[in-house]
Amino acid sequence: MPTCPGVSILAPITNLLTPPVISRFSIPDQPVPDGVPGSTNWWRTLNIEALNQLISQAITNNFDLQIASEKLNQSRSLQTQIASAFRPNISAGMGLTKVRNSDNFLQSISPDGGQGFIPAEFDQWTIDAPVSWELDFVGGGRRQVEAARARQSSVAESINSLQLLIVAEVVDTYFSITGLLDQIDNLNESIQLQSQSHGLIRKRVLAGIDSQILAEQAASQLHNLTSRKPQLEAQLTSQLRRLSLLTGSQPSIYDAVHSQWARTPGSVPMIDSGLPSDLIRRRPDIRQAERLLAASTADIGVAIAQFYPKFYLLGKPQLLSSSAINLLETSSFAWQFAPRIEWAVFSGGRNKALLDAARSRQKEAMIQYEKLVIQALGEVESSLANLGGIQRQYHLLMSSHESAQIATSLSSLRLESGEISQLDHLDVHRELLAVDQLRLTARTALIQSWVRLHLALASGVDIPQDM
Repeated sequence: MPTCPGVSILAPITNLLTPPVISRFSIPDQPVPDGVPGSTNWWRTLNIEALNQLISQAITNNFDLQIASEKLNQSRSLQTQIASAFRPNISAGMGLTKVRNSDNFLQSISPDGGQGFIPAEFDQWTIDAPVSWELDFVGGGRRQVEAARARQSSVAESINSLQLLIVAEVVDTYFSITGLLDQIDNLNESIQLQSQSHGLIRKRVLAGIDSQILAEQAASQLHNLTSRKPQLEAQLTSQLRRLSLLTGSQPSIYDAVHSQWARTPGSVPMIDSGLPSDLIRRRPDIRQAERLLAASTADIGVAIAQFYPKFYLLGKPQLLSSSAINLLETSSFAWQFAPRIEWAVFSGGRNKALLDAARSRQKEAMIQYEKLVIQALGEVESSLANLGGIQRQYHLLMSSHESAQIATSLSSLRLESGEISQLDHLDVHRELLAVDQLRLTARTALIQSWVRLHLALASGVDIPQDM
């Protein structure tokens, strides 16, 4: 008789999920957060209607989400199939069997116990309803259902995770587009100023005031600025195509309307990172890993059940007659009842190998779960640090931009009073545009870092029906 490897593993997985979690993040929150951890529809705090509509389209039409939804439907169907195997199964059938016996097989036992003969050739009409039921005494069936249910939940969590990612991608892409538009506008103005400077220097060269070297340097700077525009325009097209794919739309659908979108805001609402323990409950990828761990634990119960006998109830009520005329009469009723026990007394080590593999998969799932917890905590702290660093950089660039604006205003006054030349004023204005270019780049990076923090915190998505 095989020895049972133990049944304690059939217990729920509740006490297994105890990975070490720090009590608070080591990166301090930003001052006075306005939001709450995991708040839903966080992008709406920016009050950009075009962005709200894009996210609504992405949630509805994104191809990856539609594919994931079909996978969830398949998982639900699989769970139903597994559960049905451990419920009574009844089928029905009707048929005609024509029999021709051997000439050497004539004598038979008649139904009343006497001797009789079976005709050499006869018809057999049947209507039957076979019944089969595996009695799940050991619990292997219940463990299979638990594993299927846990895997279905993991698929649902993967959809939640994908939804968070797509929303973050849409927000990131939107502000990549508006940031590129700002940079192109800034570049066009810089090109215009450099073109004016080049023209003035050429006039001074012709007048013998400046050397040809200065004219060539100005031309080189103009060509350098102009060469940046095709790259920015190519990046803009690439981001527009990326956005159309995220929203499940035709590639060029946003080409005519993107210039009307609200530009990148100069500040973002601060959010509360919350506690690490809250993060673990909130992140769908961690919940997905926990469900896969639960499924692998239930698989151990399925493997253990293979060491025990299986019990079946089999039966077949039927109507049996050699003629279709009297097939439906009560005298045609017959039945079979066959309880059955199956036990793999010797399997050549197969059952033990299945159990060892199940336990190894559970250990793998546990390690993966703990890895995701540590990874999630690290992602939040990295996002907090990155957001704080970019925010400080942006504030410094804002101060630099304000100083450059003041310098430009003073330069304009001196130009009007004749204290400086037009060329000197253009140099000051060009410096303002160079600082502004850095400020625009940092502003886009700031909001993209803000988006990544929301993704790391798994801030929720709850799309209203009227969007």
